[in-house]
Amino acid sequence: MENRIEVFVAHSEAAAYVIKGMLESNNIASIILNQKDSAGLDSGQVRILVDPADETAAKSLIKSHQND
Repeated sequence: MENRIEVFVAHSEAAAYVIKGMLESNNIASIILNQKDSAGLDSGQVRILVDPADETAAKSLIKSHQND
């Protein structure tokens, strides 16, 4: 996960997987990082990370997806 850039923060795991699927269908590999609090409970923030070379394309796709 080293050298990955955060491109999106979702409020649910399901929403994060929708974005991840869209990125992957456009040949952009991504990682989902689900934050847990100290009690091991879901913090409500699911981060999507991509390779720095894919940052601009990923953000553009996410923006266009949100405008649909």
